[in-house]
Amino acid sequence: MAVYKNNQGERYTLATMYADLKMTESKLSEAEGDGDTVIPFSAYWKDITVTRWNIHKREWSAAIKDTLNAGRWTRRLFDRVLA
Repeated sequence: MAVYKNNQGERYTLATMYADLKMTESKLSEAEGDGDTVIPFSAYWKDITVTRWNIHKREWSAAIKDTLNAGRWTRRLFDRVLA
């Protein structure tokens, strides 16, 4: 039996993943049945400032780290070649 871990370290099997998927689908179908809903500006603003900004910071940090590692690798290569 395959066991997977999510980002929080919780263990999942295929059966629990399937059950979660079915529950999410039922919640979505209930929400769509209500018709068009307007998202309050406070919820939209929270999504932008918290969630998306954290994603941006994480990706930017990874890009900076990769750039620094590439620079360090290049410097070591030049030191070996020119030594």
